[in-house]
Amino acid sequence: MFQIDDYELLDRFLRDFHAIAMTPHVLTEVSNHAQHLKGSLGEALFESFARFSADSTERFTPASVLSRGDEFKHFGMTDWALAEAADEVTIITTDFRLAGYLQTEGKEVVNLNHLRQLRLL
Repeated sequence: MFQIDDYELLDRFLRDFHAIAMTPHVLTEVSNHAQHLKGSLGEALFESFARFSADSTERFTPASVLSRGDEFKHFGMTDWALAEAADEVTIITTDFRLAGYLQTEGKEVVNLNHLRQLRLL
């Protein structure tokens, strides 16, 4: 789903922000996906991931809180943790459904797919 160009696009986009926040759920998903890459590419990704994690702030909402509402059932743990964080931060996602929901709630959200399209123009 992601290409090297996406990394470069996201890197340029994030330079305009003075802080980056992550949820532990997103960090776990990235780590799990990164384990599938073998060799030097996998090692480079984990090194980059470690640096990125060290430079970002974690926004943590306990699972017991996240799982209380009906929205949790529709979005799952990772996406609902992002939705909860959207009260305080801009969310960047490729998930069209999550981005649409956040927009209707008046939250700041950027769909990476839209940035991809702008890059092509």
